[in-house]
Amino acid sequence: MLTVTIKDQFESAVKLYNYSGSCANVHGHTYRIAVTFYNTDQSADMVVDYYEAKTWVEQAIAPLDHKFINELKPFDKVSPTTENIAKWLYQTIAHLTTKNIEVLTITLSENDHFSVTYAPNNKNT
Repeated sequence: MLTVTIKDQFESAVKLYNYSGSCANVHGHTYRIAVTFYNTDQSADMVVDYYEAKTWVEQAIAPLDHKFINELKPFDKVSPTTENIAKWLYQTIAHLTTKNIEVLTITLSENDHFSVTYAPNNKNT
């Protein structure tokens, strides 16, 4: 299987709900995102146009960039954990893709040590 991964980053502040550690305070991250795409049409000459896929990623992260994520829906009610942000980004990007193009995984890193990979269709990831 051939896949294409598009990477980008954005800056945001968050405050976790129902958490007793230091992340219960407002703090910021330089989030790094890697979105892996797959083309269900295996006879296609390319998995996805890089520039089109990059645009989808940019459109998804734009509302979060340099924002306090807790003020944005659904994170005004749902804790803005890296896991929940990754799921939201997956859903957002999946709605932007065109015919035959699927989002396989999204990896969202909040620093060099911690990252989350969301792969809803792959129980092994």
